[in-house]
Amino acid sequence: MLTLISTLTKTITGKMAILLLFVFLPMLILSLVINARGAGSLKQEISNSMEQRASYYLSLLEGELDRVDRIQREFVTDDDLLMLSVASPVMSEYKLVEANNRLFRKFVFAKNATRYIENTGVFIPSLDKTISAMHLYGDPLDEALASMGNLRRTSRAPFVIWHGRLFVLTRYPDAGVFNNAFLLYTELSVRELESDMEQFKTYASGGSVLFAGHNEWLVSAPGSRDLGQGMIEELWRTNEGPDTHDHSSGVIHAKGIPYAYAASYSDKYDVTLFLFAMEREIVQPLNKYRLWLWVIALGSSVVAVASAFWLYRVVHKPMRQLVMSFRRVESGQFGIVPTLRGSDEFAYLFNQFDSMVLKLRELIRDNYEKELRSQRAEMKQLQAQINPHFLYNAFFLLYQMVDGEDYDNLKPYTRSLGEYFRYVTRNANEEAALEQEAAFTKAYLDIQRIRFGSRLRIHFEEVPERFRQLLIPRLTLQPIVENAIKYGLESKAEGGFIRVAFSSDRDTFCISITDSGHGLPPVQLRKVQQQLSLPIGTVESTGLLNVHHRIRLRYGKLAKVVLEEAKEGGTAVSIMIPLGGVKDVPAADY
Repeated sequence: MLTLISTLTKTITGKMAILLLFVFLPMLILSLVINARGAGSLKQEISNSMEQRASYYLSLLEGELDRVDRIQREFVTDDDLLMLSVASPVMSEYKLVEANNRLFRKFVFAKNATRYIENTGVFIPSLDKTISAMHLYGDPLDEALASMGNLRRTSRAPFVIWHGRLFVLTRYPDAGVFNNAFLLYTELSVRELESDMEQFKTYASGGSVLFAGHNEWLVSAPGSRDLGQGMIEELWRTNEGPDTHDHSSGVIHAKGIPYAYAASYSDKYDVTLFLFAMEREIVQPLNKYRLWLWVIALGSSVVAVASAFWLYRVVHKPMRQLVMSFRRVESGQFGIVPTLRGSDEFAYLFNQFDSMVLKLRELIRDNYEKELRSQRAEMKQLQAQINPHFLYNAFFLLYQMVDGEDYDNLKPYTRSLGEYFRYVTRNANEEAALEQEAAFTKAYLDIQRIRFGSRLRIHFEEVPERFRQLLIPRLTLQPIVENAIKYGLESKAEGGFIRVAFSSDRDTFCISITDSGHGLPPVQLRKVQQQLSLPIGTVESTGLLNVHHRIRLRYGKLAKVVLEEAKEGGTAVSIMIPLGGVKDVPAADY
């Protein structure tokens, strides 16, 4: 990972991509954290909202049941009902009928007072009949009511369930076995309760259930009964029954699906209102928000990738081309420079860089040609110029050999002298094969060997077969040998020695010229070595430097002349020629 970051930070595009990542990633993480916290808060708010709705709906039901209870209790003190239940044996037929009619009308009025009352009436044991809002004389419930009057409620609520019908009963008097007085009853409308349960549903996947005690009776919205009853039983089984607290809520799984529920308990009537709905439907708005968040994140990622690609095309790619062009120019390649279409800053840089390379190429060519002409003129001057001192010594030695009739040395001497002048005065070619240059240098050394006699010993190796036709600038070896004799051996009385050797490795061919002369003082040696390391044209090009410059002009910057102290105590000069062929001269050499 660190390696990847290190690689990216080496380019402008990588740095900009990392910047985009550091800007975008915290925003995405912050959005996800806010979304997660918002989801938790929203779920809690939804749970609280369901509890509040359950409490509110239950309070509405309690209000209606209170109304039913008040209406029923008002009949306990009704004069007509008391007279019929107590004094019916002594009442006339007319009084009985008249009381019955008045009581009937009161029941009808009470039934119409609230939609929760399906029917309301009274069973009078002394008359052995029932008067209700639906039956003035007799009711099919007579026998049932007579038996229900002896039932004891199993809960605190005044509700009795009979054959799927829900009743509110009031006995008078409310003590002992029911055998006299009367039994007031109100049948609640299960249909209206179910209708309200349907309206209490907040979500399409939800339901609502109203039950008393531990499922003594239960009313639910259509289609919610089995599912709701199963949830309630599961909560009781896990000791989390919805009637253990005034309000409760949570999540329960039914058939593998999570449901959110809320329950509100009425202590007065011992009933519980239980609301439930699929959790996924409740949090659907949140899921949509989360989906949009991921869509935005994905879109932002696409935009980031597109921006990085755009940066690559607009910034990194032209920048890389420009850097590669700089590196080619740095290595001495002044070929075609790629162009960039457009009118932005990069197009301007490319155009200016192209113009700069063209001008630099022209300057290098002009300077190279100028230097080459100078070297050619210098070489022609060397060819045309014969050292007067050497010429005087040559003819004087020739005179001595003729005068002394030293014919044994005269013949090779004149032959070597003729080869020397023929090679020096030849102007046709600027380069010569190494074999020819070596033969010319040997001729010069033969002249000097005859001149110095026993004072000078010469060891000249044969040119290796593979390098005999190697082209080198003319007058490359002879000036170095001449310097060795003139400055190192001419004043030496005895023990003079010159060795010319050839060697090579995989990349370089070396010509080494070693003498046993007096050598150069350390200060002068360092000065000449420093001059050899300077670019062409920096110092005056004469003698050894002239050879060095011509070699570099011919073979490139890898070619050079190395000057150092020889083991024999004199000076060693090595001419290093790269075997890779002719190289372009780099701009740094000028």
